[in-house]
Amino acid sequence: MQEELAVWLEKRPELVEWLSKHKELAEWMNQNNEFVKWAEHYKDKRVVIKYGAVIEHGLTAGEIAEEIILLKLCGIHPNIVHGGSTYINAALKEAFPEPPYKPRYTSLGDRITDGTKKSEVDGNYKGKTEVEIVHMVLSAISNEIVDLLKEYSPEGIEVKALGTSPEEPLFRCTQKSEEAQYVGKIEYLEEKLLPALYDENIIPVIPPLGYGVGKDSLMERLNINGDVAASYLASFYYDDELYIPQASDLLFITDVPGVHNINGELISSLTTDGAKERMENGIINKGMYAKVGASIDASEEGVKKAHIISGRSHYSLSTELFTNRGTGTVIVKER
Repeated sequence: MQEELAVWLEKRPELVEWLSKHKELAEWMNQNNEFVKWAEHYKDKRVVIKYGAVIEHGLTAGEIAEEIILLKLCGIHPNIVHGGSTYINAALKEAFPEPPYKPRYTSLGDRITDGTKKSEVDGNYKGKTEVEIVHMVLSAISNEIVDLLKEYSPEGIEVKALGTSPEEPLFRCTQKSEEAQYVGKIEYLEEKLLPALYDENIIPVIPPLGYGVGKDSLMERLNINGDVAASYLASFYYDDELYIPQASDLLFITDVPGVHNINGELISSLTTDGAKERMENGIINKGMYAKVGASIDASEEGVKKAHIISGRSHYSLSTELFTNRGTGTVIVKER
């Protein structure tokens, strides 16, 4: 083992014990001469990880769960946000077969979500509206991610889902637009659940589920774009009786390596202005458009780095955070 890493690990017996059961990751650390430097850089920082395509397309979900536990054992505070559009589409097609359900989007790209028409099909979704089904599906995904992370967690680390019910909401929202129907614009986070975002013993798993407030309080359940939710959570900070720092980094784990130029080559870094220019001229489009837009928003609110990486690559999360070279695209605001 490299000397610097060995000395660093001497002060972390819990991590050493855990690594004894995760030998491949331990070997990756040993081969990375930059690991200790970056682990110290990120110590005590909060990072938000949008865990999307990993769960939807059967990518390296277990490996990334292992890496998330490594972050926690290094003294970093990962907040996990997830999506689930593939599963939502499948559930809504089952619930509303006639006419066949097709996703509908506003001119701004928000998924139109109905909250009035109820499914008449026998089964799990009978009597449920679109927005209620969205909440059911995303809550179930949260529980699956919690269970997956628990498989890799040592004793003493608690993994818990936040904001999965009207009784314990996290995202308080107003209606984003009449066109989008039951889609929420995040107004604030409920204080009751905030401590879990920066607790040395908790890894929070957060679905993009909104709950109405103020003039829209009767809209008990609202849908939120997962990329927007991750960006909001990364930008958030709280400094009153409770201290929660703004996230230093926002990471989108996708099924592509990052942003590409017109020749199909990976762009390793972009400024927010450069990203906006590529969005305006159509180089950045489709699914990448929302992620880059969310990255720009977070960067302009003070988040140091936004990353778009592939969940298909071996140890992509660790390579992005714990090496100089990274693996995807980093978006930063010009300073």
